[in-house]
Amino acid sequence: MIRLGHIDATVERISKQRVVLAIQDTTELNYTSHKALAATGYLDSKYAQGLKVHT
Repeated sequence: MIRLGHIDATVERISKQRVVLAIQDTTELNYTSHKALAATGYLDSKYAQGLKVHT
């Protein structure tokens, strides 16, 4: 596994910390008002349609 070195280094670094914040970024692209894109997936409600984007 190519990422194993990165994973091991990360675990070593965070094991020395009392608190570690694991922050992630999710963006919602809300296309509810764009009728041409009505076939996109649902967001957090069955009435809101769009895409979730993760960096």
